[in-house]
Amino acid sequence: MPQPSFVHLRLHSEYSIVDGIVRLDDAVACAAADAMGALALTDLGNVFGMVDFYKAARKRGVKPIVGCDVWITNEAERDKPHRLLLLVRSHAGYLRLSELLTRAYRDNQYRGRAELRREWLAAGGGEGLIALSGAAAGDVRCHGGVGGGASRGVVGFGVAGGSTTWWGHRRDSRCVAPTAHHEEKHIRWPCLSLPCPNCSTRSAPVTVST
Repeated sequence: MPQPSFVHLRLHSEYSIVDGIVRLDDAVACAAADAMGALALTDLGNVFGMVDFYKAARKRGVKPIVGCDVWITNEAERDKPHRLLLLVRSHAGYLRLSELLTRAYRDNQYRGRAELRREWLAAGGGEGLIALSGAAAGDVRCHGGVGGGASRGVVGFGVAGGSTTWWGHRRDSRCVAPTAHHEEKHIRWPCLSLPCPNCSTRSAPVTVST
């Protein structure tokens, strides 16, 4: 794999139903053409495309990474759920993700949206999964204010009230994903240009999201 390497860890495909139009074969072909060693498929709320994706990626010599962009119930505002990106790192992680999605569809649908609950992750753990904070839609907030104001840093990755936090899970299994935000004609990267003290003090890896 060429160095420095780049891998897409968030991809919504035609199987994402409500927000994806990317054809799996085209996505894998582009990844192979760009000499990417791996590619993740993280459709919104499902893993319907997993088998087709796995076959297409293996055929092209691209390592398939299975994952899912999930909704997390926001008890304070049910119409504004948070997001969390879960990536599978092992067979145990795949089984855990399947369990979580099944439970969401069976027990916790809201306005047709299958949502996970934080306490499910806290109770059952995230063994075999890697969690990315969900960028602008996650309950982690990394931003530096309009015009370069003071950084608030990481506020969350936790449950309301702070009794249970995402930080309680394995440190090598969760990353903060800051996102670019558009201000007039400029794109600013607040977490990369301003201090993000909780990221460093909590040894949180950072991935970039757009």
